[in-house]
Amino acid sequence: MKASLSKKTVITINPELQTYIDSNGESCIRIRITQNKKHTRENTGFKISPDFWTGSKGNWISNNHPRARYLNNELSKKLSLYEDQYLDLMKENKIVKKEDVYYAINKQYLKKNFLAFWDNNVEGMKNYNHYKGYHTTRKKVVSYAGTDLIDFKDINMQWLKGFETYLSDNALCGSTIHSEIRKVRRTWNLAIEAKIIDRSFYPFGKDGYKIKAKEKNLKRIDRLDRPELKRFLLQWYKPNTTIHYTRLGFELAFNLSGIRVEDLLCLQWLNASNGRIGYNMAKGITGHKFMDFEITPKIDKILKQLKTTESKPTDYIIPLMKLPSLLVGTEEYKKEVSRKTSLYNKNLKQIAKDAEISKNITSHLAKHSWAAIAYEETKDILFIKEKLGHEKIETTVHYIGRLCTKESDKKTNDIMKNLY
Repeated sequence: MKASLSKKTVITINPELQTYIDSNGESCIRIRITQNKKHTRENTGFKISPDFWTGSKGNWISNNHPRARYLNNELSKKLSLYEDQYLDLMKENKIVKKEDVYYAINKQYLKKNFLAFWDNNVEGMKNYNHYKGYHTTRKKVVSYAGTDLIDFKDINMQWLKGFETYLSDNALCGSTIHSEIRKVRRTWNLAIEAKIIDRSFYPFGKDGYKIKAKEKNLKRIDRLDRPELKRFLLQWYKPNTTIHYTRLGFELAFNLSGIRVEDLLCLQWLNASNGRIGYNMAKGITGHKFMDFEITPKIDKILKQLKTTESKPTDYIIPLMKLPSLLVGTEEYKKEVSRKTSLYNKNLKQIAKDAEISKNITSHLAKHSWAAIAYEETKDILFIKEKLGHEKIETTVHYIGRLCTKESDKKTNDIMKNLY
């Protein structure tokens, strides 16, 4: 898009794809604004694989992309919005700063309304996990404040200390508390950059509230011991019900060295072939790391209870997911994984109640339980690290180090006996 503002000044506004590709194989779509041969760029919040980028005007994302129409329409809206604001703000021979445009776009939100500005920024997040995280934090802010009409100036050092105490009283660990407050700080930083609020009111920084360094959670991690695990797996439910699939899913997860719930829910029958189950992990720095397991007699027995004569290679082994796998990585797919994870965890708690287990059972407990029992059997931490798919051995120690207290006590007593 081009808008001639005078004979001397021309502004060009076009979308572009960032060259950096993340671990999911996607790149950010940005808006490049060129004014007097100087460029400034703004992130749109959208990410796609470079394979879907055409760069053609009005049809920047290929029709092969499942959300092509939506993304192309949104990009057109954003381009028009930026163009209109630049036309309104720019005077002849004047270079308009991007902060001026940002403020003009957001001026409908009252300067004093912290959460209105928060919502405006969150709305642009097309990464579902980020959006969900900020949405959850917003609920906690409103719950603590008792209202959603919060002045920026109300977010001072005293408020932040009270918010920290409130989060702690609600049984959140240190790292989670710090993560919540960092979201508050980021919103403040964006507001200052956009000139929504003056920096003199900034509650963080040298003389303000300091977010402590991320601490390791030293809280003892629950896991199922052998008798509890046996009781849990002996629970019976009517076949073809979600709780039946959940019980089998947990047993399968345990036999696959505590596979993560997202990987478990996304396993398809095509992942099980030639006597092995193989899949790519979908998390963090180990993302796309290939995991490979032998189909043991126990795993084979579980699979036979899950497979039907109508099962196709592309069907999910744990039949809870509804969306086709071709949508992997899209917002709709991530929402579906989130919904089914909540259902899975809800069913796990019901199974634990039926088995008279008082511990807080979640999908992650399969991994912690397997790690603890495997270490008791093998004492081979490198083997466990490999089976869990960890990048660093420190992560594996976190899984087993605080669980094997009996062994630690025995070794301590043996040392003292030999000493005396």
